[in-house]
Amino acid sequence: MLRENLTTKERAELVNRNYEKLSVRKQCRLLLCSKVLDLLSQKGIKRGEFEDNDDYNEEV
Repeated sequence: MLRENLTTKERAELVNRNYEKLSVRKQCRLLLCSKVLDLLSQKGIKRGEFEDNDDYNEEV
C-alpha cells in the first residue's frame, strides 16, 4: 500500500512501528533533533534559514 493512501491513524502506527525498531541511540538523536527544531521554530527560525557564523570558523 502506498504511503499516500494511508489514513492518519495508519500512518501514525507505521511511524511508531518503525521508531520502535530503531536503536535507543537513534531514538534519542531523533528526539533531540525534533526538540531543537521546535525551539528554533519558536524563535521564528525556519529550516534552511540559519545564518553563517564566521566567528565559529575562525582559527584560534
